[in-house]
Amino acid sequence: MTALGGADGALFEYRRGLHLRGTVLWFDAPRARDVCFVSSAAISGAHRHEKILCTGETAELLHALAEAHGRGRRVHEPRALVTPYGRPFSLGKLRLELFPAGYVLGSASLLVEHEGRRIVYAGPINPRERPPIERLEARRCDVLVLTGGYAGANRVVLPPAGGVREQIVRFVDAALEAGETPVLLSAVLGEAQELVALLGDRPLRLHRRIHAVTSVYAGRGAGGLREATLLPFRATVRPGETLIWPATLRDSPALSRLERRRVALVSAHAHEERPLGKTALDGAFAYSAQADYSGLLEYVRACQPSTVVLTGGYCAELTGDLSALGITVLQAGPEEQLPLF
Repeated sequence: MTALGGADGALFEYRRGLHLRGTVLWFDAPRARDVCFVSSAAISGAHRHEKILCTGETAELLHALAEAHGRGRRVHEPRALVTPYGRPFSLGKLRLELFPAGYVLGSASLLVEHEGRRIVYAGPINPRERPPIERLEARRCDVLVLTGGYAGANRVVLPPAGGVREQIVRFVDAALEAGETPVLLSAVLGEAQELVALLGDRPLRLHRRIHAVTSVYAGRGAGGLREATLLPFRATVRPGETLIWPATLRDSPALSRLERRRVALVSAHAHEERPLGKTALDGAFAYSAQADYSGLLEYVRACQPSTVVLTGGYCAELTGDLSALGITVLQAGPEEQLPLF
């Protein structure tokens, strides 16, 4: 167990997940907990908890992912305590309210009023407008818990999204004209649905997990997607079709069996020179459903906290930049990785 320093840090402990001390409430914990706030269906380990606080969209996406993962087998699903955006409620002595995080369908940040302090647990955020995702909201608070993540740890500033989308379309069209199968590697939730919306006028094949969550988007009328046009991948791809595949499964035998394929990574990791797997890439596009470094700083300024608690990995430069703004910065995470202030 790791307790954070300072008066605001004393509110929390890190014990294989972030916990609000003296309460039952955990935040996006990777290990099973009795009650855990889950900011989005993209959170690892969200299905392990007994009860989760989340939006209805997140609960529906988690159910779709569980069914896709189980392939007909029964898998554990938590009891979802579903709450819409902007409706305050109580949990013991805590006053809570979910509000839009701008990341994926149903993603939420959590406002906690506790012991006279306003605490915001942001979760993954994105300030870029992408209908039908609810636009990111920033709430003024005393303590902001912020996921620095890959962008915060590596000071990643992404190029304008519009230009990257045009490059992706050109990549796909060039592959098709050459008689090859375009394969786009992305996150299952977030980037994949944006790719489907971008390429929706072209025949697409989706990995079963991507198909499952994209069907939820379509069922809710998201992004103009129509469920009837979403085709799951079944061992092969027909000529003229584009395949959207999880980046985490880029070395899958099913993918390696495809002949005449042209593969590109769509991710904030696209600028990295080191290979992320054995499969050779023919293209890489720096695009993300999460905020980049400048977006994180802009969000912190809007929230005006006196203290920021960083999660999701050690972010030395982000810590320095926030400290320069007069903000107290604390780090929450495994002791072997993160120094405590």
